[in-house]
Parts: sequence; structure tokens; C-alpha cells
Amino acid sequence: LCRFEDDVASRRLPLRDQLQSRAGGPLSVVGVREVTCGVRDGAAMRKHWQALLDPVASASDGFWKLGSGPALRVVTADPEESLGLVVEVRSLRQAREFLQPRGMAEGSVPGPLRLAGPWFQGLKISLVERGGRGP
Repeated sequence: LCRFEDDVASRRLPLRDQLQSRAGGPLSVVGVREVTCGVRDGAAMRKHWQALLDPVASASDGFWKLGSGPALRVVTADPEESLGLVVEVRSLRQAREFLQPRGMAEGSVPGPLRLAGPWFQGLKISLVERGGRGP
């Protein structure tokens, strides 16, 4: 796993630098905090994921922090709600001001901002302010 992490880290650095040079774009994106994978049988799949990710231990049932990258969360869910992302932004206000006029956001102040609309085809994306708690 260490070599894999080194390869991922070396590819991630220039991409992170590019994102930072653009101040995260119109959404002020910092990075992806978490990837959620929904499965029908959460208990069984968590065991499979643990076997795959060994020796990385689950921080809590079905939640793994993988090096400096996004965390992985495996939850029991309907197949149509199977994947989600938690994206960190510098400013929820800035992201909301960009997304709401375009009909691409739902959620009220305060709290996470959820991207909405046909563009996302069922992918659940929540924006959270850096340093804040997730959805």
C-alpha cells in the first residue's frame, strides 16, 4: 500500500497546485474529503473492504481514512443512492452564490450545501466549509 500511496501522492501534487493556483475556481474547492459507497449489504461489504484495505484499520464501522487522500465510507443504501462525495470548499457562501442562480444547489444557511439537478445523475455531492463538520 505504501508504494501505491507514493504513486498517488506524486500524481496528486501537481493537480493540487493547479487547483490552488485558481483559488479553487468559482466554488472555492479545496479538495475531496470523503467518498461514500452505498451497498445493499453493508456489513458484508465492510468486511470485504477491510480485507482489501488491510493493514489500514477502520476508524469507525465502515469508515477508513486513507493517507492524505479522501476518506472512504461504506454504508447500507439503495443502489440508486450508491455514491456520494463530500467536497471541502473555502467558502460555502461563495459556492452558494455561484450555484443557486444556476439551479444547481439545495440546502439552507447554515449547513452543508448539496448539489442538485439532472447534471449529477444521482451522485450525491455535499459541499462543506474547510475545517467544518461534514453532512
